[in-house]
Amino acid sequence: MDSENKNIAEFDYDYKKIVPPRLHRFYEIIGKEKYEEVLEVYGGNPLYLNQKESYERELRNWNIYKDYKNGMEYFDLTSKYKLSVTTIRNITAQCQKKEKNGNNEEK
Repeated sequence: MDSENKNIAEFDYDYKKIVPPRLHRFYEIIGKEKYEEVLEVYGGNPLYLNQKESYERELRNWNIYKDYKNGMEYFDLTSKYKLSVTTIRNITAQCQKKEKNGNNEEK
């Protein structure tokens, strides 16, 4: 172990002295190991996290699309998800387009 890593390993780790205050709760949720992994992957880059409602809506949309692909009719989808036929059609079209493009980004 080189001297720099040895000093890091021996440091009395108080994350509140090291982690920026705005990230304390994030650190508490994911822990030291995952925090360091996030730093390795995203360190120095802006990272935007959607609001939970956006994530849940996207999850719902993919569930609608899955049901549609499994043969569920639009009328049944409207009843199950409490959405209009137009909204269901738009969701299935968007998901189909995203699937065709091979990712979740609109193109």
